[in-house]
Amino acid sequence: MEAGRRVLGEARPGDLVLVGGHGHAQKNLGLLTANMPPNGMTIAAAHTVDAAILKAAAALCPDAPESAARVPEDGAVHYVTCLEWGRARLDGLREGLALFGLETRETTLPGGESMAVFRITRPAQGGPRPFPEACADYWDGLPDPARTVSGVDLGALLERAHIDTDRMRALRLMRLVQDDGDLPETWAEQATMFAYFLMQEDAHELSRQFLEAFLAESGHPTPDLMRMAHDALRAFREGRGEDAVRRLEDCEASAREKHWDMREIRLTSCLAEAAMLGALGRTDPAGQALTEAEEDGARSLPEYSIIECLARGRGEDARREMERFRATVPGSRDTFFRLLGLGPWNAPGAAAALCGAPSVP
Repeated sequence: MEAGRRVLGEARPGDLVLVGGHGHAQKNLGLLTANMPPNGMTIAAAHTVDAAILKAAAALCPDAPESAARVPEDGAVHYVTCLEWGRARLDGLREGLALFGLETRETTLPGGESMAVFRITRPAQGGPRPFPEACADYWDGLPDPARTVSGVDLGALLERAHIDTDRMRALRLMRLVQDDGDLPETWAEQATMFAYFLMQEDAHELSRQFLEAFLAESGHPTPDLMRMAHDALRAFREGRGEDAVRRLEDCEASAREKHWDMREIRLTSCLAEAAMLGALGRTDPAGQALTEAEEDGARSLPEYSIIECLARGRGEDARREMERFRATVPGSRDTFFRLLGLGPWNAPGAAAALCGAPSVP
């Protein structure tokens, strides 16, 4: 609660808030936003120290990738993290930010939660270093990009997933979502985690490869739908509207043909169509999908009010509902909207991690 008050007291319109912490930043993100009133700030996860540095730098450096979240000239990035597991978990944070020529002010919050807020700004004199140059220096300065702070071997995970694309590129992307916490217990959970989190970072190709690694061994009942949904989401996130519509139609046809007896499949498929088609301006088929979802109880879901606004083409109403939803429903119930890339939860890091290069080799 104190962290939420601190951020609201200092942040200006257009500022970016990043939330970290040991292991799973989205849990901490949910706790922070549930203790804040609805607001229009971009508040996104930074799962790792690498992610915090690169996303903050991309927001503040004028020559950073255009796709990164940006803040105004007099704006700041506020990084909220937990110190409970010791300051070793923040090793390299201050040095990394300084490497980009950024200034930081740290505030340790009172109470037993061991929280700190870092206010990160452009230098008072001059400007930040050129982003591509500083980004390259940052990665070159890591002793072993494959070895995380907590000792996880990311290279071994790439081998386990049978991923043989550009290794350094893949390691940079993986370090956006894992460097200082324990991995999930099972391989299926690990592959799912990387597929899900990397999608949010706009590392779509690597996300798909981890999805394939999961499907190869999980015995999932609907692998065809998982692949098709991933492709539709990617097209939607990348702004390829016509391609997204076509892939959604293919996904729906396959679901109706093979899996429509499963309520969860019907509900998920119809809600995804309602949200994406509505956001793309196709409100008639979006409304039809929403009506069908309502027959399976969609109105009882906390996120229904957002999806309804999207399906009806009311974008501004949807954003206001997202802000209210974020402040009242902590935890992972906003997963759907994170994956869509909609609303005030998004600050993808793939472009920053790769110095502006595309995430597909």
